[in-house]
Amino acid sequence: MLRLGTKYDIVDLRTQALEILHYEYPTTLEDYDKSYDAPRLDYHDPTTSSRIVNLALEFSLETVLPVAYLTQVRSESLVCAFVNQCAVSLSVDPYRHLWLIMT
Repeated sequence: MLRLGTKYDIVDLRTQALEILHYEYPTTLEDYDKSYDAPRLDYHDPTTSSRIVNLALEFSLETVLPVAYLTQVRSESLVCAFVNQCAVSLSVDPYRHLWLIMT
């Protein structure tokens, strides 16, 4: 939405995208606690987290970056925890399987 709104100069679309981003990735701890209770985006998906970080960097949304990086770290931690749990239950090397998943 943000890319389209910016590219085609659709102010309402761009504004709506920025409102959603600022709701999901707030600048205060109080607002973060509120948004975390009712998220609209899938915080557990590493792809979503990395896309939001890239979007924030692309559009210089510095206020979005701290929480975006936090969700990125959390989602990657969940992936690593899942891989390690699978490795323990299957008695295999988790890093070998992580490499296979990533390639």
